[in-house]
Amino acid sequence: MSDKQPKKVSLGSIEQALSHWRANKDKYPDSGIPNEIWLQIFLLEDESRYTGSKIRTIFSLNSQQYKKKRDELTAKTVEEKPIVESTQPPPEPFAQVCVENSNVPPLSSNAQISKDIIKNIKATKTETGHFLDPTTIVVECIRQDGQRLKIHTCTQQIDVILHTFYKSSGDV
Repeated sequence: MSDKQPKKVSLGSIEQALSHWRANKDKYPDSGIPNEIWLQIFLLEDESRYTGSKIRTIFSLNSQQYKKKRDELTAKTVEEKPIVESTQPPPEPFAQVCVENSNVPPLSSNAQISKDIIKNIKATKTETGHFLDPTTIVVECIRQDGQRLKIHTCTQQIDVILHTFYKSSGDV
């Protein structure tokens, strides 16, 4: 049997492997359940589909043997795992760079330029007649059925809009 364990295990596949081992114990090199089957059993438990005690009951396994084999195989797999080295190159040594006579202006001068531009954009007139259009209006209406209309429109069309809004509810 190979040392590779399948990625997906099921109760059926483990039961089949155990039945084959139990029927052919004399053909296997060791006297106990093969490690491949144990690994499948532990994988089934690790996938959290079944608890250890449930698995022992299903496959008629001895508690002490189960715990001993789990400890043995877990210790083996931890020892056999290679240390993964980083594939990243080592960091470059830090090098401080000083730039003299840079043509880039400091941020504070850029901020002052931006402030000056914004001052020129702002309206200097504060009377409402200079920036509000007297022919527009903001309207908010709520019908009895809870529907809400909130609109910014011209005053010439307000009667048509309100009539249409209330007509659709049957309130007109």
